[in-house]
Amino acid sequence: MTERMSAAEFRALNGKQKVNKYANKRVVVDGWPFDSKLEANRYEELKLARRCGLVEWFICQAPFRLPGGITYRADFLVQWSDLSTLGRVVTVEDCKGADTRVSINKRKQVEAIYGITVTLIKRR
Repeated sequence: MTERMSAAEFRALNGKQKVNKYANKRVVVDGWPFDSKLEANRYEELKLARRCGLVEWFICQAPFRLPGGITYRADFLVQWSDLSTLGRVVTVEDCKGADTRVSINKRKQVEAIYGITVTLIKRR
């Protein structure tokens, strides 16, 4: 009888870890998983801005529905406290190390349908 092993068991036996396509590393901060260190760092920055009163609230992985049953998930939806005009400013942010044609097209669709601008947070 032949014994089968899973891909994870094979990698463990072979000593190789699965490598992400864009070499980003998944990170867990405050019990929340993030797809990259860039996204986790932005989360930490937004938490600090919230404590300082610059941000009223923010949402991680905010969904936007697109035609054809497609969902675009922006990394952050942020409501800033604009203390100079006593108004409120909402921004949509997406963290990208590598911007692909698919993500560019989805972002353009979201901007056209919802009338918003998606701010791209890139690696320095």
